[in-house]
Amino acid sequence: MLSNTINSDCRYNIRNYAITCLFLNCSLRLSELVGINLSDLKIDTTEQTLKVTGKGNKQRIIYLNDAVCEAINEYMKIHPNLDKSNNDYNALFLSSRNKRISRRSIQDFVNYLVAIRNLSDVYIKNMTVTIEQFLEFINVHKFKSKYNTINDMSLNEIRSLNNSDIYSFIFFLAESHYQNNSRVIKIEHLKTFFDYLFRIKNTLFTEPFKKINTERKIAEKLPNYLSLDEAKRLINLYKDSYDEIEIRDNAMLHIFLNCGLRLSEIKNLNIEDINLEDNKFVIIGKGNKERTNYLNKQTKDALLKYLKIRNTSQDNPKKHNNALFLTFYGYRMSQFTINKIVKRAYRKANLDDKVYTVHTLRHTCATLLYRAGVNLKTIQELLGYVQIDTTEIYTHLHNQEVLEVMMNHPLAQFKMENALAYCA
Repeated sequence: MLSNTINSDCRYNIRNYAITCLFLNCSLRLSELVGINLSDLKIDTTEQTLKVTGKGNKQRIIYLNDAVCEAINEYMKIHPNLDKSNNDYNALFLSSRNKRISRRSIQDFVNYLVAIRNLSDVYIKNMTVTIEQFLEFINVHKFKSKYNTINDMSLNEIRSLNNSDIYSFIFFLAESHYQNNSRVIKIEHLKTFFDYLFRIKNTLFTEPFKKINTERKIAEKLPNYLSLDEAKRLINLYKDSYDEIEIRDNAMLHIFLNCGLRLSEIKNLNIEDINLEDNKFVIIGKGNKERTNYLNKQTKDALLKYLKIRNTSQDNPKKHNNALFLTFYGYRMSQFTINKIVKRAYRKANLDDKVYTVHTLRHTCATLLYRAGVNLKTIQELLGYVQIDTTEIYTHLHNQEVLEVMMNHPLAQFKMENALAYCA
């Protein structure tokens, strides 16, 4: 059965995602994560905490953000209820044999994802969704809904997959109106997963997706960005507000648009990163690379206004006092929460939140800087791009605008009959 082979890996992707979230958000040691018990976890409407036993048997309380809680709650849905005769019945993370997961197992998993594959937690979550979608399709279309759940499928039946089954799935995605880029991404998810099962886990005799070609280049799409007037409309949305939530959101929008931060960088900002005296702050970007950005007067004023109400309303020492941006309950914001805040601001500013995303704000910042005459090297340093090539997309945006202007040039509308009229 797949409970200890392939589909256990699929099912335990949910577990592994929860493990990844804890590592990334809570900075746990490997030994600390292995030792977590169910009784150490408190997630309800009043409390989101985890008791951790560290070096020297010293205990500490870690406060969990929304993303971690969501991941753990999803894992708890598939966590087995073990009899107390099992020595590991109270362990939070279990292996496929319902034993406390070993340090070696977690280390191997982390090494594969981080060191070898370099996959983000978002990618892993999306890959899990694709795997489940594929197996459900196979259950329905190949095995005629023989199984109640995909966890009931046998390993031999998974081994029976062939190119015809895979192409049927691709055709299904096309019929379901998935765009070409989305189909390519999903196939890449499955190639990664089955490659892992074939080469690392050695549970498959063949690699079913090996011959599926996804090397075609995904068409590059120029990013959306706000016009200067749209950006002003958004940044002035809460300018005169006295509402504490809107004051917070106003400061966040200013940092997004004036400093061009990524979503993850905004989320991870801490109080100690801000130096108001020197009008600058430190950012930990991709690859844990540190860079310095600066506060203009408008952004500094918005931030000062927020800090005044933050220090008085969010003073519970048990919560995330080091986080710059906090939820109403005093917790560090998740990326999901920040995304909702930005979408709400778009709607209030009469901007299409289905067209514009959080990342649009970063592109807007870069585009406006380029239009103002800032060179690409400076934009690269301010926004934390690894390579200068990445910033060249903003020259493409500018070139596209020039093209549109030239196509609408008054002389472009000059027709032959007008010329004949002049000659008459």
